Amino acid sequence: MGVDLAAAHPGDENQKDVEHAKEDLASTSIEKIEKETKANAAKIKKETGHTPGRRNEDQNVANARVSAAAAQDPGQGGNWSSVINTDQGTKVGVVPIFQAVLPNGKVLMWDSVGQSAPEQMPTNNFTRALVWDPATNTYNRRDVPNYNIFCAGYTQLANGNVLVAGGNKNAALDGIVQTHVFNWQNETWSRGPDMAAARWYPAVQALGNNEAVIVGGGSTIPEVYQTDGKLRRLSNASGYSDRLYAFLTTRPNGQVELMGPPTQMNTINTSGTGAITATKARDNINRTYGGFATYDKGKVLVSGGGDITEGGQSDVPTKNGGRR
Repeated sequence: MGVDLAAAHPGDENQKDVEHAKEDLASTSIEKIEKETKANAAKIKKETGHTPGRRNEDQNVANARVSAAAAQDPGQGGNWSSVINTDQGTKVGVVPIFQAVLPNGKVLMWDSVGQSAPEQMPTNNFTRALVWDPATNTYNRRDVPNYNIFCAGYTQLANGNVLVAGGNKNAALDGIVQTHVFNWQNETWSRGPDMAAARWYPAVQALGNNEAVIVGGGSTIPEVYQTDGKLRRLSNASGYSDRLYAFLTTRPNGQVELMGPPTQMNTINTSGTGAITATKARDNINRTYGGFATYDKGKVLVSGGGDITEGGQSDVPTKNGGRR
């Protein structure tokens, strides 16, 4: 198939599709990419004394050579399978919009009441969910009774269970006050404590003390899910309330950094009734629907999102990112 020489990004005359494909290493084998990546990591470590991407002091750069056997190991060399059908020919299956890898290697997936948008669904009285076992490629339906946890926030707790906060109540897109916990060992759902306010699109961040904080989704006051299974309101940390997933990460000092989507960054102290302090302005772009990732201790990459004029185009997300 021929290559279209149009710009990779509409309105961007600085980069053509062929250049973009070259940057993405299109048509380059996974074995070669892994080999070159490991060789480059070894070179960086030799020159700087630091291992790129290392999460702790015990991680070392592996030998830059990749054996043929390792290249065939999906855990080392990478491997794409054919498309896996998550309904396996049964009734209506589950679209894996929300996913969590469980401690036993299985994957929890859920979506909504059905295939249509939630504002088009007449009822919101359950959630389609399943657990997939990659080892056997088998599924077990594990639906959530009574509530639709589509548009909820979630995180994995220290014991491997999955905490889900909020969801979708009705066609008006109202949130719900309920929390749910998925027990990975017996694959069952249970009701957690009700939140003080309904939330739709809240963010949930696991904390270093085995608690978790729930932020936004319509309520200005965060809540902490404690190790005793109860909720504690952070009444002195009132701030972010948007019904958009907040960019949250735990700082090395145990506090929580709220990095977006708005430009103003804030630090949340989750002790007691909490506290919130303005940190700094991240940049001048409100990064709605952007992404973020923690890539090192105390370092976060924020990219994309927004609705701006860039590259000669209006009403587009930004191509730019930033590091914190």
